[in-house]
Amino acid sequence: MPDSANRVSMVFIGQRNFYTEFLTEWLAGLTDLKGIVWTASQRKQRRAKWRRLRGRITRFGLVRALSEVLFYVGITPHRRTDEAALRQMIEEARKTHVPVRPGLPEALEVPDLRGDEVRRYLEARRPDLVLTQCINERIPESVYTVPRLGCFVYHEGIVPKYRGKFCTHWAILNREYDQIGASLVRVEAGMDTGQVAFTCPVRPHGQGYRHQWWEHEVLFLALPRLKQWIQEVAAGHLPLKDQEARYPIYSYPLFRHLLKMGRRVRQYEKWLAQHGGPGA
Repeated sequence: MPDSANRVSMVFIGQRNFYTEFLTEWLAGLTDLKGIVWTASQRKQRRAKWRRLRGRITRFGLVRALSEVLFYVGITPHRRTDEAALRQMIEEARKTHVPVRPGLPEALEVPDLRGDEVRRYLEARRPDLVLTQCINERIPESVYTVPRLGCFVYHEGIVPKYRGKFCTHWAILNREYDQIGASLVRVEAGMDTGQVAFTCPVRPHGQGYRHQWWEHEVLFLALPRLKQWIQEVAAGHLPLKDQEARYPIYSYPLFRHLLKMGRRVRQYEKWLAQHGGPGA
């Protein structure tokens, strides 16, 4: 563990939930965490979902938008089970990785990142890095250009092939199990198109087709790789590489994909059993 003088200074940006609260505690034990920006309350997220649905109807038509809604509704019954399993996993990890809860910096809560308030908050703290996760909006240029070494999104999916949303679902639907994992991508104007700090294939549990569990478990399993990268940056190295190719951006699955998920998950579980079970 680097001493405080050699730690990377950082600000975290994301939506507040029990997982990101654990992540900020983990970061505070590893970095000089100078600030936290929480975006969008639960009520505002619900309003945003309705706006997003109206936008999808306008852009893609009513049939596709309803098909996307049916997929989301189809995985919703697992949410309570997922949350309980995820909370247990995080509480066990907290005992190991955050044995003493660190003091956290003063947080800023904003409805979105578009105003000047976030930029001023970052400029006052002058972090080396900004890390983002669990965020449903594009990071504006006024934000991602402030940190000295850049702003990075901790992304569920192996780029460049799996950019966008529901990447673990898509990789399992496509039976590309080596593409399940996490990436750390430098934020720029495009979605998940920036330079890549690292990719980390992992093997999450195959229980059901659970968005919340998969999304967070994949990123949780890759935390040792994120820790290694942070330590490399603290030692003066910032390994980045350009994405070699540009693939289409994955979006919301459709109802017909939900009908295929059960069979695809069973196939993945067989593969998982043959490759040592869940892990990194």
